[in-house]
Amino acid sequence: MRLILKNTFFPNDAVNRNQSLYQSFSLEKKRLALSLLFIIYFIAKSFSQTVTVAGGGAITCPQVPTAIWTTPPSGVSFSNWSRGAGVTCVSVTNGLAGQGFNGVNAAASIASNAYFNVTISADATTTFTLNSVIWATQVSAGTANFDVYYSNNGGSLTAFGTTGTSTTSNTFTGAVNVAAGTSITLYLIPSGTTASTTTVRWLNNTGGNPSSINITVNSSTAATNYIMTNGLGTILNSCGGNFYDSGGSGTSYFNNENDTVTFCAPAGQYLYFNFSQFYTEQGFDTLYVYNGPSVASPLFYILSGNLSAPFVISSSLGGCITFRFKSDGSFSYAGWAAAITCSATPPPSNDYCSTAQPTTPDGTCI
Repeated sequence: MRLILKNTFFPNDAVNRNQSLYQSFSLEKKRLALSLLFIIYFIAKSFSQTVTVAGGGAITCPQVPTAIWTTPPSGVSFSNWSRGAGVTCVSVTNGLAGQGFNGVNAAASIASNAYFNVTISADATTTFTLNSVIWATQVSAGTANFDVYYSNNGGSLTAFGTTGTSTTSNTFTGAVNVAAGTSITLYLIPSGTTASTTTVRWLNNTGGNPSSINITVNSSTAATNYIMTNGLGTILNSCGGNFYDSGGSGTSYFNNENDTVTFCAPAGQYLYFNFSQFYTEQGFDTLYVYNGPSVASPLFYILSGNLSAPFVISSSLGGCITFRFKSDGSFSYAGWAAAITCSATPPPSNDYCSTAQPTTPDGTCI
């Protein structure tokens, strides 16, 4: 932790006065430079890559199937594949297979948990767009319908592309953006088979006709850093990066601050600020947190002092959080650091104040 004591001067001491004015000017220049980090924070490269389901060993029942993917792009990971609870396992050597897909349509299969699924995740510095899914398949008898749905970061199930009917290969296209630090789950949903015992497969590359998923990756060189300053304004859909005091990472904040910034979650998401550090001058340098898009919104918390970390502050569903920081004219401390994430999962019923130490001079936590 760093403690900075500002120089003082007597009104009649011209030398000290000029020195302090110079220091004040230097601090303003430094603060402007830190503010520009918000504008010049992201150097990205975009590229498209197709990831296929590679060949693997035989999948036997009731063994959990193991997906072997071709190497995904840096910053993106593919989970194991799995079956829904309503699928009857079938042992095969060329992919993932099951029975129980005789529901009349995709909605019926979803209701009975009859589907295959896989999750694709982006790390904290990478975003990607889902472009297409090729579902190479085999059906043991008769016909079937094939649909792909997705849940973006825990959101509602949404159709991707249109229903396919080919019993060999179906292509689904669209454009779904996945934010940094989040994931998308794909549901491959067969339906309309002639019997509950009809087997449907999601093929790997054993037979040279692989299923595949194409994504366009935007890989950044660093996480987005939001530096506390009035210049930030309102930040929409901020589902990744870090939130720092005006000094940024590793440097103390400034004196005589009165800055405000608002962060808003995407629709259907909660915005989380995971504080790994919080240290301000107790009772004099204070971060006010409002549950909404402005300082006129209800006051969430008053944070001041050396607070135990980590702790989490979250928004309402699809809502905003407004931060206002005020510091006095004397001491400045290390400030704060918080990682920003989004999730469709609601916060726990207990809030920060249930475990917080007092955060105001009179010993209250708001």
